[in-house]
Amino acid sequence: MEGLDRPAAVAAKRSGSPKYNECAKALRPAFVGSPLLLLSQEEGGCCLYKPDEDKFYETKSDFSGYRFLASSDDKNGDFVVVWQFEEGQFLGFCKKGNLHYRDIPIRVDVRREFRGLKDVVLKGYNLYSLVTRSFIRHLDLSGQDGFKDVSVIPRFPMWKPDTPRVDFGVTEIKKVISFSDSIAVTTSGEVLLVFTKAYEPFCERSRIFRVYKRDPKELDPNTYDTRLVEMESIGDEALFFDLGITVPADHTLGIEPNSIYFTRNDRFGHKNICIPCLIDICVYNIATRTIKRFPSLSNLKLKDAQWFLPS
Repeated sequence: MEGLDRPAAVAAKRSGSPKYNECAKALRPAFVGSPLLLLSQEEGGCCLYKPDEDKFYETKSDFSGYRFLASSDDKNGDFVVVWQFEEGQFLGFCKKGNLHYRDIPIRVDVRREFRGLKDVVLKGYNLYSLVTRSFIRHLDLSGQDGFKDVSVIPRFPMWKPDTPRVDFGVTEIKKVISFSDSIAVTTSGEVLLVFTKAYEPFCERSRIFRVYKRDPKELDPNTYDTRLVEMESIGDEALFFDLGITVPADHTLGIEPNSIYFTRNDRFGHKNICIPCLIDICVYNIATRTIKRFPSLSNLKLKDAQWFLPS
């Protein structure tokens, strides 16, 4: 990769997701930079789908059983890997040169505001967590002696504004079948909150997204209205929900501006029977509030899917 801060770093977060170095070896040079889908099928096996060509490619491995975050730098071989033991009390991380992994407590010996874990994003050596109380915990993993907590403690959590009764494009009462709050980190390092909700049945208007950022007024100590503000646009960037990052749009590579690339709401792999996780591969345009899906995938029986950017 071009550097640890390059947002194309893979975030393989759940079972069925790739071990990036192995996957990269299976890719042809023509794949570099274009968005790809790694598809894990119910009957076993794994394949790659290249949307701009509408073609499938077989992989040399099924990549099953991995759940981790990874970021690497091909120039000097540096890497960092983060993972969570199932419903554990801590995260583990390992870097180049380490002989064993180190612990990151998430429930014990942690400030009350930063306990728990709802979502996590690794961008270079920076680890961002959305915690139980909806604060953002920010850890720097670049040091030689473990990690450093560089969290900024705001006066209030990442609270969304009240949601309108009628969602974008949903003009009738429908059954909500899935929803989630997740975070994404922009190219400039700003942390966004991404809310998605799915309705039954699946159709063009069956899923909505809302993207929020902190209100700049929060910097004013006399301001008490500190809820997040909704973003009407993320500009000339694309948000890869699976990776938790934004990247510059690039039409030559098929990366659409002001769009969200999505596969499933529970990208971190938490098991929650109250909020079912549904695979719904699509690209959502924030400006037009429209969804693009891929007909070639409609008949596949998938147990997992992941957008990623090879480099």
